[in-house]
Amino acid sequence: MSGGSLNHFKAMRERRQERLDANGKKFRKGREKYSTVNASFDFPTLKEASQLELQSNIKNRLIAEQKSRNIKVFALTLVCMVVLIAALKYV
Repeated sequence: MSGGSLNHFKAMRERRQERLDANGKKFRKGREKYSTVNASFDFPTLKEASQLELQSNIKNRLIAEQKSRNIKVFALTLVCMVVLIAALKYV
């Protein structure tokens, strides 16, 4: 014997179906899941000169940020090494 009645099984199955129906209203399945109503977007176009200028500005900014980050890491490493050597000297 399994441990439940047929009525319990039917009730459980009905509750599960109700949950699935309720979730089906919230979450659609299929191709339209991620579709938008108006899929045409109007992106502005850049001229080649302004695009190159924008690319060079972004590249220069990233290089400057990387240099700044490297200097900070080097300084922090140097300070930690000095503190560690000073602590070991007095031990």
